[in-house]
Amino acid sequence: MDNENKAQKKGFISLWVVFVLLVLTKLSKQLSGGGLPGLEVMVWSAALSVFLLIKSGIPSKRGLTVSGVLTLLVVLSGLAGGCGALEMVLFTILTALSSLAVISVSEKTEDVKLIRAADKKSVLISVLIGAAVAVPLAVVNTLANTEGTMAPVFSVERIFRAVKPGISEDMAFRALFMAFCVYLTKNKMSKWQVFTMYVMMTLPHGLMHNMGILSCVMCSIIFGIPFSLLQRKRDITSAMVSHFAVDAVRFIIFGG
Repeated sequence: MDNENKAQKKGFISLWVVFVLLVLTKLSKQLSGGGLPGLEVMVWSAALSVFLLIKSGIPSKRGLTVSGVLTLLVVLSGLAGGCGALEMVLFTILTALSSLAVISVSEKTEDVKLIRAADKKSVLISVLIGAAVAVPLAVVNTLANTEGTMAPVFSVERIFRAVKPGISEDMAFRALFMAFCVYLTKNKMSKWQVFTMYVMMTLPHGLMHNMGILSCVMCSIIFGIPFSLLQRKRDITSAMVSHFAVDAVRFIIFGG
C-alpha cells in the first residue's frame, strides 16, 4: 500500500512539475518573440500515452479497431482542412497513441468511458447532451472571435474540418490525463487529486493556443471545464461531439 501511495504521489507531482515547466516555457517564448510550446505539450501527451500502454497494456482487437477509426478520421479531417505535413504527422501519431492508451484503461475500469453504454439509445443521449452543451459555448466562441472576419459558408468540407480537433484534442489533451489519474489511483482520488485531474484536463491544452497566459486560462475555464465534465460525468464521446460542434460553427462562420 505504501508503494502504491508513493507511486501516486510521484505521478501527481510529476504532472505539476511538467505543467509549471510548460507555463515557464510559454512565457519565455512569448517574451523572446519565439513560438509557443505546442510541441512540448504534444511530447508530454505522447509520453503519458506510452506510459499507460506499458502499464495497462495494448487494448483488445475491438479497441485497436476503434483507435484506428478515430485516427483515420483525424487524418481525413486534417487533409480536408489543409493541414501542413508536420502537423498532420504529429497529430496522427498523437491521436493513435492517446486513443490506444485511453481505450486500454477504459477496458479495465468503468471510470473511464469512451461511450457510456454500447447501445443506440446511449449513443444518441451522448450526442444530444454534447450538442446541447455546445450551443452556449458556440455562441460565446463566435462572440469572442474579434480577429476573424465573418464569411459564413455552410459546407461539408468546413464541417468535416472540425472532426480533427474534436477527436484528437479531446483524446490527447483531456481524456488521456483523466485516464492517467484514474489508473494511478484506481479512481479513489482525494480532493487534491481530483482538483489536479481537472486542472490537467483543462489548462495544458490552452497552452498550445496563440494567446497570452491569462487568455489561455480564461479559454480553458470557459471551454475546457465543460468538456472535462462531460468526459468525467457522461463519457468521452459526448465531449468529442460538443467540441466538434463548437469548432464546426466557428469554421462555418469564419472559415480557417
